[in-house]
Amino acid sequence: MRIIKIIFFLLPFCITNSFAQSFDISYYSGFNFEIASFRLWIPKMDNKVKALLVIVPGYNSDGRKAVNDSVWQEFSRKNNLAIIACYFKDYKVPDNFYREASKGSGKALLDAIHSVATDYDLAEIENIPLILYGQSAGGQFNYEFACWKPEKILSFVVNKGGYYHTAIAPVAARKIPAIFFVGDDDLYYRKDIIKGIYSMNRKLGAFWTLIEERNTKHEFKASKFLAIQYFENIIPLRLSPSNELVDISEIEYYLGDWETKITKPAKGVLDSDLLSVWLPNYSFAKIWENQFK
Repeated sequence: MRIIKIIFFLLPFCITNSFAQSFDISYYSGFNFEIASFRLWIPKMDNKVKALLVIVPGYNSDGRKAVNDSVWQEFSRKNNLAIIACYFKDYKVPDNFYREASKGSGKALLDAIHSVATDYDLAEIENIPLILYGQSAGGQFNYEFACWKPEKILSFVVNKGGYYHTAIAPVAARKIPAIFFVGDDDLYYRKDIIKGIYSMNRKLGAFWTLIEERNTKHEFKASKFLAIQYFENIIPLRLSPSNELVDISEIEYYLGDWETKITKPAKGVLDSDLLSVWLPNYSFAKIWENQFK
C-alpha cells in the first residue's frame, strides 16, 4: 500500500478571524480500496476535542470538501468536535469493497488519525470516540465499521444504502445509539435491507432509531439535520466528564410505536416488537413524532 505524505495547511475563519488546522493524508492500493483519502479539520477552540465526526459520502465520491461545510463546522465548534472527511474508491473490478471496513478501509481511517496525532503532536485526537455520519455507501461503511470496532464509536448513521454484509450486529455494536434512515420512495431493496437489519437487531434490544423520510427517493434532504439533532441528544448521554464512553443501558429512554407513531417513556424494557423505535429522550421523541405530521 502506498502512502502520500500528510500535507499541513491552515484554513482561515472569516467570521472569527481565527484559524483551524487541516491535514490531508492518502493511501493507495489497499486490500479493499484503490484510494482512501482523508482530510482532518480541527477548529480553534478553548476546550479539548471531545470526539471526531467522520463524514463518509456516497459511492466512490470525494467527500473531503465537507470539512468546509458551514453547518458541519458550526456543529463541530458547538460540541468540541474535530472533523475527518473521507474519499474512498473501489477498484474498477473489486473483489472486496471499501464498505467492508474490517478488510482494510477501516484501518486506513484509524491509521490516518494516528499519523496526524503522532506527526503533529496532537495526542488528544488519537483515542477519542468517533461519530460516524454517512450517505448511501457511506452509511454502509459506518455500519460495518461499528460492527468491527464498536468500542471506538459514540454513535453512527445508516442512510439509505443498499448493501450490508453483517446481518446480526455484535452485542457491543447493538449498544451504540444509531439512527437508520430510509426514503419511502427509494428502491425497494434498499428499504427492505435496512428495515430488515434494523428490525432483527431491535428485537435483540439494539439502541437504534428508525426514520422513514416521506416523499424521498435515494436522496438526503433532511437526514443531515436530523442526524445533527440526534447526535446533540446522544453526546451528553454517551460522554463522561473525563471523555470516556458511557454504557447507556440503564437510562430512561422512549419507545416509538411504528404503527401508531406514538412515543412513551420506558426503562429497562426489552421491547420485542420488530419495528419499535428506540429514542434517547423526550426531546428526540418529539422530533421523531413530528416527522409524521
